[in-house]
Amino acid sequence: MRHRHLNSDDLTDPAVVEDILERGSTADWRRLASAIRADPWGRVAQALERILPHCDCTGTPILWQDWLRDVRAGYRT
Repeated sequence: MRHRHLNSDDLTDPAVVEDILERGSTADWRRLASAIRADPWGRVAQALERILPHCDCTGTPILWQDWLRDVRAGYRT
């Protein structure tokens, strides 16, 4: 997804992650989830964590927060 107001599509950028959550397609969400699944404690996951408390997307922050917790729990075992 090329973001209207951003010059980057770098998933480690919290602004890009927020834009994906607010305006992204399911393909964009899959790309984000795939990057986090590959490294649940990495920079992309950290970017997601940073924006979740401030994301103005109805219901989305809770969904992603719970999903990230579950992915991390599975990652440790």
